[in-house]
Amino acid sequence: MDLQDMLVTQGEARSTQLSSGDAIKLSANVDAGYQIQRSGGVDSEGVNLRYNVSARKSIYHWGALEADHDSGLLGVEFAKYGRKIGFLNLYQSLVGKFADYVVIRQQEKDQLLSLELFKADLELFKDQVERGEMSSSKFAQEEVKYDRAKLAYESLKIRLERAESAFRTQAGLENSESLLSEVDLQPIPADISLIEAQVNAFIADIESVSLDYLQKKTRLDQADLALRRNTVNNRPKLDGLVRFRQDNETIATGDRSNLDLQETFAGVQFSWNIYDGGSTRGAVLSSMQSKRQLERELVILRDKIESDLRFMVEDLKILIQQNQLDEQDYVWATGGYNQGLVDVKEGRVSEKELRVLRRGVEVQKTKAFISRARYYKALASIHAAMESPAILSYLE
Repeated sequence: MDLQDMLVTQGEARSTQLSSGDAIKLSANVDAGYQIQRSGGVDSEGVNLRYNVSARKSIYHWGALEADHDSGLLGVEFAKYGRKIGFLNLYQSLVGKFADYVVIRQQEKDQLLSLELFKADLELFKDQVERGEMSSSKFAQEEVKYDRAKLAYESLKIRLERAESAFRTQAGLENSESLLSEVDLQPIPADISLIEAQVNAFIADIESVSLDYLQKKTRLDQADLALRRNTVNNRPKLDGLVRFRQDNETIATGDRSNLDLQETFAGVQFSWNIYDGGSTRGAVLSSMQSKRQLERELVILRDKIESDLRFMVEDLKILIQQNQLDEQDYVWATGGYNQGLVDVKEGRVSEKELRVLRRGVEVQKTKAFISRARYYKALASIHAAMESPAILSYLE
């Protein structure tokens, strides 16, 4: 966002530059030195001091300066649209990174339980080897499985650390600021009729509400202004001019005496670039093609925004259905574990079998979290694509 602020400031500076064409221009210059001069067979040399001050104001330039002024204002608008779009992208990225963090944290918890089960099994297998009920080679294979599970757990710890670091970096959080470790991805709603209505309303008004569309349109408007300016570039121009000139020369040698000249002028200046070798013609042709290209890109962009949004809504529906299946498995696994607690108390199930049921709950919870994360990422993409005012309100 700091970068976006720089781009806005840059746009404002460019706007000031382009808007200054119609303002009064003041200039002054001074020459001082030793001058040797021959005129009409008469030689002279001496110290010369010359200075002049002038003020110039455009009177008529066929709308070229107004086009520059309007183009500068559009540049500021373009940068401001970019700032908002940048914030929407940041929001979408933050949601995705936080969802990834929660999922990996749940996967780590799942893998830790798996390690505990592996370790308990190894203790049993070791006793079986000592009693001759299991071969050493079979036990070695089980140890390899345990080692792989340990490596997977270590890998998850690293991934979790990286996911947390990525979220902190993008959110601007210091390491001293703790993340809520108990925050989970909440169950998702099955009804998205409100979202569908919002998407349809946005699509109906894309040309007036879409930041992407409006930003691209500012480029088209600037191309139109550039075409207007280039078209009149070679036409006569009229400026108002006020000028004061002072020229003093102290003659050190020669046949002439000291010279002193003062001049004051106020009036108009007419200028006409009659021929420029085809430069203006080339600029006009280039501007015309740029305008046509941007007009085509604007049509394509509108269709793309609409098709992307409709696709994302359909994808969201599929994600909801997938999540419903995962949530049902999670409910069943939880029910089985709760029953296992009762069975352990009554002696029908061993502690090991209960740990297996407990891990089954975490496995299904992980699957549910993954599908929830996909949903929330997709939902964030939709809200970012619709440029939700609720998100943009945080920008201010």
